[in-house]
Amino acid sequence: MKLYYSPGACSLAAHIAAKEEGLALDLERVDLATHRTEHKAEARDTIEKWLAYIADQLAGRDFLMGEHFSVADAYLFVILRWSEIAKIPLANFPALGAYRSKIAARPAVQAAIREEQLKR
Repeated sequence: MKLYYSPGACSLAAHIAAKEEGLALDLERVDLATHRTEHKAEARDTIEKWLAYIADQLAGRDFLMGEHFSVADAYLFVILRWSEIAKIPLANFPALGAYRSKIAARPAVQAAIREEQLKR
């Protein structure tokens, strides 16, 4: 399994979980200042494939894990926000754009964004 990581970032949780399960990882370090890896084009293709997969999984569902909002939805929302930084347009994934808008409208999400003084 490939893990895109930056030391100390959220990826550390996935790294720990993989180690706990004895899973082998192919680590690809990401430079957060430039948002690039050594294999940028390959990484973008991989990300877009995963976004397409997630969009398919969301078909007919309100939330990622079923009928109720979960922490998985919060993490997916954050990742979808990062798509702007990575210059991956969600217009290519209409279901994800709609999902992101729906999650962004939740009062708790709006409060957290406001408290962290983030742009909407």
